[in-house]
Amino acid sequence: MNKKIDLVSQPKKSYWKLTIPLLSFEIFNAFYGLVDIYWASQLTSDAFYAISVSTPLFILICCVGECVGQGTNSIMSRYIGSNDYNSTYNSIIHGLILIGIVWIICLFSILFIDNIFVLLKVEESMDLALIYTIPLFTFSIILLIVNYFSQTLQAEGNSKTPTILVIGANILNIILDPIFMFVLNWGILGAAYATIMSFLTAAIIMIYWYLSKKTKVPLNLKYFNIQLRIFYEILKVALPNLFNDAIWCISAIYINGVLIEELGKTGILLYSTSSKIRDLLLAPIKGLGRGVMILSGHLFGAKEINELKNMYNYVLKISVSAALILGMIFLFIRDLVYKSFNIMNMELSVLAISIFGIFIFLSISFSYISAKTIDGFGKSYYSLIPTALKIVLMMILISLLRQYLPKGISVLVSILICEIMMAVIYYVVLKFLFKRFESTDKEDLKVV
Repeated sequence: MNKKIDLVSQPKKSYWKLTIPLLSFEIFNAFYGLVDIYWASQLTSDAFYAISVSTPLFILICCVGECVGQGTNSIMSRYIGSNDYNSTYNSIIHGLILIGIVWIICLFSILFIDNIFVLLKVEESMDLALIYTIPLFTFSIILLIVNYFSQTLQAEGNSKTPTILVIGANILNIILDPIFMFVLNWGILGAAYATIMSFLTAAIIMIYWYLSKKTKVPLNLKYFNIQLRIFYEILKVALPNLFNDAIWCISAIYINGVLIEELGKTGILLYSTSSKIRDLLLAPIKGLGRGVMILSGHLFGAKEINELKNMYNYVLKISVSAALILGMIFLFIRDLVYKSFNIMNMELSVLAISIFGIFIFLSISFSYISAKTIDGFGKSYYSLIPTALKIVLMMILISLLRQYLPKGISVLVSILICEIMMAVIYYVVLKFLFKRFESTDKEDLKVV
């Protein structure tokens, strides 16, 4: 049953074989997010506002599935690199158990969803926000499975299949959005069900793919042997990443509150649209990072530390160059992009966003590639304290600077300072880890 998986003998070739589909996935996924919010912008301003303030919660659900998948991906990659295939097969079932637990938590949280929206200060649009959010929480298992299996397929070197499936789901969602929202006149509820129906297709195909034994890593209970250590290794990567995403959601909620006070609903719509544009521009960086996470796990499992270090430096140079080019392109087309989302008379704010964005993109490229490399060899807990400090510092800076800077600019300045700080911290931490690995004898280096 042990199908040989070799990504370490030719690391650069393996990297691009993995990463090219992932680049396509990230770019199209971000483009889909932009199109999705475009359709939302064509609804009433209240509906668009309700979707915008609900977005952090929806993203958090998707991130949970992806984070558990990343944790499973990391341990699977390390086991594969060390040729321990039975443990690899066992790990995927452990991750799936965690996904089931997360779904139960999502269902239970529906009981308190209205209280969450009260905290978000969206009482005036709460009915619309509930209409949009409750179906997504109820059927969150679909989103969790798609994000989880996308990661586990990548761990075995197959990034093409999940890319095709998720892109297909996104295309279907783009088609269903206007049909459900406008033709069937379901409005904001149509936006929710278009997402659910689209990703249900991908989830069914992924489950079939595993059960029909088309994968190199089988999904079979005969390999299941419950081990708390595997849960621990998965959560050791998943929880720091989830913490990072949860903290981002908290910061987004805080920033929403600041922008409501300073700019009203226009501020929320500007921030929501800017976030989607940012996701599109950073999509190539995310694709490069996902590729290096997988390969670093395999190289670390094989104890090829020099190759791992060289691979990190190689990818970092590419990502920084890409971030600079994309930031400069956006600077010249900024007004055209924002006007397509019916955001008018905000030229100065848009100019500030695009200029600050260049430096933010460069900083994120450093921190993201470094973080994904650390994820690959299962040391994600190193990011917990820096991430918490980043968000606390960001909130403090926004509170202080908003008293002295023009409306909304305090948010941009604070984000930039914190992203630069994170880039420096991640880079230093990774260099420290490389030095420690190099000083450790290969026989003594623990891959799991």
